Amino acid sequence: MGVKGQLSEDCISEIQSLKREIKEIKKGFSSKKKSQMFIPGKRIGITNRFVNVNSGKKDLISDLRLPIDSFVDLVAPIGHVIFRDGKLKVYAVCFINKEYELTYNEFTFYYDFSLNSSGEHQLNIFITFNEEERKTTDYKYYSFEFDFEKGAVHCANGSEVPMEKIKTVQFFLINTDPETSRGTETTVQSGDD
Repeated sequence: MGVKGQLSEDCISEIQSLKREIKEIKKGFSSKKKSQMFIPGKRIGITNRFVNVNSGKKDLISDLRLPIDSFVDLVAPIGHVIFRDGKLKVYAVCFINKEYELTYNEFTFYYDFSLNSSGEHQLNIFITFNEEERKTTDYKYYSFEFDFEKGAVHCANGSEVPMEKIKTVQFFLINTDPETSRGTETTVQSGDD
């Protein structure tokens, strides 16, 4: 019997494996050695029929100065998620060093499925880019919108995870050079008015 009667043993095994991988990744973040970074999950390509990504559609501001002394680390992304009409509508906002001068096509996206600390279904979204670190207090705003349709998320055994079962989404912003990351978790809201 799966967790809360919802997950098969294969799915639980996959989740435990992903947790171990994430733990190893976090260990790698504290290491100073350069290596090829492993991003867990499935890459979201432009041909994915279950997940659509829209970038930069809702730029409210272009620049932001944070009231902090210059630091190298990333700022945790901000997220908002709505479940409506059988789909997850996921919004993410990232503040990234203005000096990087990134374009939207320089980002790569991944996602995977796990359980959160309460044992509920969780979608993990990884937003990655590759830039050498630089200290700054000036940031540029990047917005991303993801539409996860029925059939987008599966366990290792291939069984589909129903969108309505996903209760939280955790966002990770990852700079693969110098291998730093920040993350945040948000609760899925019902789109019913």
